[in-house]
Amino acid sequence: MKKNNIVLSVIAIIMLLCMFAIASYAFFDIGNLNITNVTNFTATSERNNMVFDSLGGIMELNVTAINMSNSLSGSVAAENTAILTVNFQANTSESMVCSYDIMYEWTSTDKYQVHSNGVTENEYTIKASLTHNDHVSEGVNHIANDLDLSVAVGSNNSAIVVSGAQIDSTGTATNTAVWTISSKFFNVDADQDSLSGKSYKGRFKVVNVSCVAGTRQLTLVEYLVNSAPKSGTSTVGSAPWVLTSDRTGEWRYAGKNPDNYVQFNGELWRIIGVMPYMTYCTGTLQNNTCSEEKTSSLVKIMRNTSEGKAAWNSSATNNWSSAALKTTLQGKTYASNNLVATAKWSLYGINSAYSTSENGSAAVLYNRERNINGLGLLYSTNPAYWYGKVGLMYPSDYVYATNGGSTYSRDDCNATSAYNWGGSDAYNTDCATNSWVMYSGITSSAPSTKLAHWFLTPAGERADYSTVVRATGQTNRATVTGSSTYYVHPVVYLKAETLYAGSGTGAWNSPYTIN
Repeated sequence: MKKNNIVLSVIAIIMLLCMFAIASYAFFDIGNLNITNVTNFTATSERNNMVFDSLGGIMELNVTAINMSNSLSGSVAAENTAILTVNFQANTSESMVCSYDIMYEWTSTDKYQVHSNGVTENEYTIKASLTHNDHVSEGVNHIANDLDLSVAVGSNNSAIVVSGAQIDSTGTATNTAVWTISSKFFNVDADQDSLSGKSYKGRFKVVNVSCVAGTRQLTLVEYLVNSAPKSGTSTVGSAPWVLTSDRTGEWRYAGKNPDNYVQFNGELWRIIGVMPYMTYCTGTLQNNTCSEEKTSSLVKIMRNTSEGKAAWNSSATNNWSSAALKTTLQGKTYASNNLVATAKWSLYGINSAYSTSENGSAAVLYNRERNINGLGLLYSTNPAYWYGKVGLMYPSDYVYATNGGSTYSRDDCNATSAYNWGGSDAYNTDCATNSWVMYSGITSSAPSTKLAHWFLTPAGERADYSTVVRATGQTNRATVTGSSTYYVHPVVYLKAETLYAGSGTGAWNSPYTIN
């Protein structure tokens, strides 16, 4: 039973006013601000006729007693949103790009804080999200959805909620970054009486503005989705390839040898695709629990050459979080590369009927791997997810990577179980042979050598098996103990802010460059 039934009302008013980093730190109404007023500009980057302005809004949360008493613990008792815009006009013949941070700053004496009586759940949250276009980027969002504001701000008077956001302009074109600021008040199973009658006021302001000549540098995600070639004929071999948006909303490379090579960590890796709605840890990680996380589109890549053969685990346990192979991979140099995200990897398993189309097709595998619609399986006390740097592919990555052939199209291949790709018929010729993830270490020769290697996804109904793709092209299961060794292709997710460095075509001898 909740203790806060006597709460009369809580009104939290957030003044969303965007201001500029000038010496007085005064508020600005709607209007133009001469760029020379910004204190952190250098003489070489100032343009007297540049225009950088903003429009804020007011957000009010009304939390009534009846909402608090009728809501289940953990539910949203009140929520509201406001729009904050940042406009930039270069007013010069050359292109200019400005980066900036967004700071939240308390302006009221009623500072929100963690209760002394043991509230540990999310109680009051703020999320800043950007509407994307070709001229803006969000940088790093330091307050993720449903993160307690007190964690981010605590006893401080201010906190950076977004850093490194960018906006560009050429000539008299005015480009706009539209930020949606949303706030929620949660019902928690604790005494919330101390919030009654208080007014929580704050402001969002733009700080640390810096502009230089040039255009905004695209993130790798933006480049792949908006600018990279979407189809073509491989420079090695003759099979066509595509970079396509699948039914899952993910952009994936498909074909025998697509131009999906990227230079990473001084090595050649391959881009599996752009995966939206990926969760990764941006805070402190302890005991597989993250203090602050973010959900964004991330680029998923696989090492071009394998790490050789290894067992999945040293014991008959398919718990990846304690697997020997997991530990080995986290010690590799690429695991400590600062571009690698600490991703939240789903560890749900597949069932024993994976050899049938209704249980082993691309869509079903995908849903089981991620427990979509409750289809995933967990053996005993195996965890549902794992936060980490380096993992392996999922079976669906292999199946979605085929481009099909003359007898069976890509849709045909995706609709059947990849267990059937291991024969000598057209399924093998069209489906397995035209999935680039079968091959390892492609250089100047057409791909020919298929390698059997491990997947991340375990068996869902027993402890001693995980999934593999065999050299025949067939997906199957194998024991995780030392008696079964398969090739290991490490997989990582790159951070959302990873930039496309502007060179490379994606071919094996001209990989994309990133920074």
